[in-house]
Amino acid sequence: MKTVTVKIEDGLLLDLLLHRLYGVRGRTLVEATLDLNQDLETAGLYLPAGTQVQIPDLPAETATRQNVPSLFD
Repeated sequence: MKTVTVKIEDGLLLDLLLHRLYGVRGRTLVEATLDLNQDLETAGLYLPAGTQVQIPDLPAETATRQNVPSLFD
């Protein structure tokens, strides 16, 4: 488990933060993160800058990162 502080962007979605860190999306990862950070449930949809978020480790079956071409590179 690691702790991440949202620094750069005000208004970052939790799902997007997890996707940027791990390259995967999924409800299970979001739910596990909310279980570790119960105060985020009242923070609203967007994470304000300076928010500290404890990020769970990925389960073994979702730990593989997919190489997907970016439309913006």
